[in-house]
Amino acid sequence: MATGILDYELVRTLITISETGSFTTTGQQLGLTQQAISAQIKRLEAMVGRRLTERRGQKSFLTPDGAALVAFAHEAMLMEERVRRHFASVTLAGRVRLGLVEGFAFTILPAVLAALRQEYPDLELIVETGRTELLLTLLDAGKIDVVLGAQRPGENLGDTLFSDRLRWVGDSVLLQDSGRPLPLVTLPAPSLVRSLTIEALARSSRSFAIIFESASYGSRQAAIVAGLGIGTSCRAFGDAPGSLSDEEQNLPPLGDIEFFLRIAGIASMHVKNFTALLQETIIDDRRGWYRPGPVVERPASESRRHTR
Repeated sequence: MATGILDYELVRTLITISETGSFTTTGQQLGLTQQAISAQIKRLEAMVGRRLTERRGQKSFLTPDGAALVAFAHEAMLMEERVRRHFASVTLAGRVRLGLVEGFAFTILPAVLAALRQEYPDLELIVETGRTELLLTLLDAGKIDVVLGAQRPGENLGDTLFSDRLRWVGDSVLLQDSGRPLPLVTLPAPSLVRSLTIEALARSSRSFAIIFESASYGSRQAAIVAGLGIGTSCRAFGDAPGSLSDEEQNLPPLGDIEFFLRIAGIASMHVKNFTALLQETIIDDRRGWYRPGPVVERPASESRRHTR
């Protein structure tokens, strides 16, 4: 049904294309032919007056306008959910077990707790922090209800919320001796951020030496502040010591990382309502710099190629 200038059924088709990277796969998921999907996108493009998709070889990508429309649509759906919760006057009680990567404990978690206290004061929250692979294992085992994790762009481990640019952090003095291997502060293997870091260094043929490893985000930040080595961070994890410019310091670009939400297959109403509140709070909290993740071809299966 059309609302204003937009038909949200057509927008949902565009969202599905952003997740699959394919008109054919989108049609299979929605029970429509490829021709019907193409017709829906043409109708949506006519409504907004912009081109929303483009093909590169066998893959379909969103244009910047298409990605912007998907982001706006997600926000509109969250607002609709907020209105529904407000007028439903639901009082929720029970327990929600949330798993999240540790960096969010310093940024997003305080905002989530404040929203939870206001919306659902009788809800009990248990938080487990760790790398994404461990959290997904706990989710599959029924030991947690919701995961806020990290993935490579397009890995499709859950509902992608936003992407963020990985950046180098540390004391630039450590980079003055160009003949010295880069002293690296990182997570123990296996780890997504560690893999992305080492891959970037390998592409640029930059030598490095790992001088500090810790699974603790706080411990790694302490090592960087102490000047032991250079590490990596992102804006989603808050302020980091000594952000370094790739070009000025002759460091290879690290690329993007995506963050996603994934809920247990069988979830209670209070878990579903908490997850909607969590998603809404994250987007509100990051609104100042939020940008949708890049639209890339999704893998056929949800393979977990790296531990976080």
